[in-house]
Amino acid sequence: MDQGGGDIQVRNDKLNAAGLSLSHWNTQDHWLEWELDIPQEGEYFLVARYATPENAARVLSIDGKEATMQFPSSGGYGSQGADNWAYSSLRGEGGEPVAVSLGAGRHAVRLRHPGGACRLYTSDAADEPHSVTS
Repeated sequence: MDQGGGDIQVRNDKLNAAGLSLSHWNTQDHWLEWELDIPQEGEYFLVARYATPENAARVLSIDGKEATMQFPSSGGYGSQGADNWAYSSLRGEGGEPVAVSLGAGRHAVRLRHPGGACRLYTSDAADEPHSVTS
């Protein structure tokens, strides 16, 4: 993972985070970027597990094409003994999940912070029958 415009903390102390979580992602325009290796061309749904006490959004960029991903309040940051983790996916104007068409091979996936705190746990790209985890 690469980042620019700020520094996140990688943590292993959050309730019900079965691995690492990324915190302190609260500087405007701070971005995180991953390379996904897509095994075969197809339609994929991007899903993020997150925790935030307030509504937040991140600008999603895949190979330079942008869309906004919403993260509704989950009630907290997964701290103080509370399991505040939720899932969000890229959605259309009517609230329906939107698949992203990806060709086989490597793809740059970037999330940029336009405002609002959010703790990210994991990102997945999945469809039937494909699944990819970053």
